[in-house]
Amino acid sequence: METRARSPILDARAAPGGAPEGRLPLDVASAESLESGARDVRDRLLEHGASDDLVRRVVGSVLERGARGTFAIDAAARALGASFPILPSPKRPRGPAKPHAFAFVGPTGAGKTTSLAKLGRRLREAGLRVAFASLDGVTAAAFQRACKVESDIDRTEVPLVVLRGASDLRKAWRGRTPDVVLLDTPGISPRDEGELDGLARELDRVGSATPMDVYLVLPATQSRSSLVLCTRAFARTAPTGCVVTKLDETDRPAGVLEEIARAGLPVAFLCDGQDVRGHMARPSPDRFADLFLRGRLA
Repeated sequence: METRARSPILDARAAPGGAPEGRLPLDVASAESLESGARDVRDRLLEHGASDDLVRRVVGSVLERGARGTFAIDAAARALGASFPILPSPKRPRGPAKPHAFAFVGPTGAGKTTSLAKLGRRLREAGLRVAFASLDGVTAAAFQRACKVESDIDRTEVPLVVLRGASDLRKAWRGRTPDVVLLDTPGISPRDEGELDGLARELDRVGSATPMDVYLVLPATQSRSSLVLCTRAFARTAPTGCVVTKLDETDRPAGVLEEIARAGLPVAFLCDGQDVRGHMARPSPDRFADLFLRGRLA
């Protein structure tokens, strides 16, 4: 699912000679001939997990712009930061309407439940009426542990329900219609075709009952091959964006960012910790640049 035009920096298409279009055929393994600023860009990108191909394109862009010394980092940061589409924050609906559902999907252990708890807290603090639902009783129990949602329910009358299927969706708003329904889903192996197809069908049913966005949750700790497997496997759930998790557990986040760009997934949130009261940031050009060039969020 393509959602944007390709970035000239993150576009992996190559010219007939093998070098990326509009970029210099640099040998990233040898930096002796590079100006010091371009060499610093190269070293930072490689340190934080960028592919050789991306390093060639970014360093080539810096050289073409004539940026030298400390200005080389600034040029690289601008190019990298502008390369990702950003999903807008969920807004309060206007007028009478069905609640908007947000379903989080992804592999086992990606951090879906904790991320959902973080988003729920943010939305409630913004004044939205939120309901929590799960297609799996196990994840519902984990959600309660993650954010102590039972006490939140007692205080704010926010329901948490386990759904047998989309037909149970109205259980998520017992009487008072919420603004948002946050839907947790079971972790599924990207190789489990049957479970993935079943999840896709169930989400289709939910989407036919109320407006819905699906967010693919991707952990920054996964290998490149695992990330590719996940984005391709979960494409059948028609994700409208992604959430990047576990950025605090790696200093090589470039791999997940490159895969997001390849898959054309806009970014909704960046997560770098377990605390449901924080550790969830909205993406920005500066934050993308920090991940590539510093290996972490500032």
